[in-house]
Amino acid sequence: MAVDLIGLASLIVYPELSDFRKAFPHSTHVIATISPSPPCCDFSGGLDGSDAGGLVAANSSTILTHLNWGASYLVHDFYRRFVKLHASEKHYVLAGRVATVACLWPPPRWCSRSTPPKTLST
Repeated sequence: MAVDLIGLASLIVYPELSDFRKAFPHSTHVIATISPSPPCCDFSGGLDGSDAGGLVAANSSTILTHLNWGASYLVHDFYRRFVKLHASEKHYVLAGRVATVACLWPPPRWCSRSTPPKTLST
């Protein structure tokens, strides 16, 4: 949650990547140009990697949380209530796994219909 708020605040302060580069012209690290954390501190190579790892972990945690929520809603609020009323827990666990895959499947189809991103001018 805090990373999301910091990222949104950085979009308000630096709406374009060129604005960020004007504010921090000596920033050469790739992670410093995409990270919502302030690039004022020049970390050593290991800490830059842990910063990138933290961003990847936060992103995958968010995605996995939404997959689990979606599967839980599908199985407990819809499938268990209206489709298969009296089944074993083993059956509902299998239904949850299928629902997780079903929640994971649509985004690639939706993303393939989107327009390609615009390139950033340097």
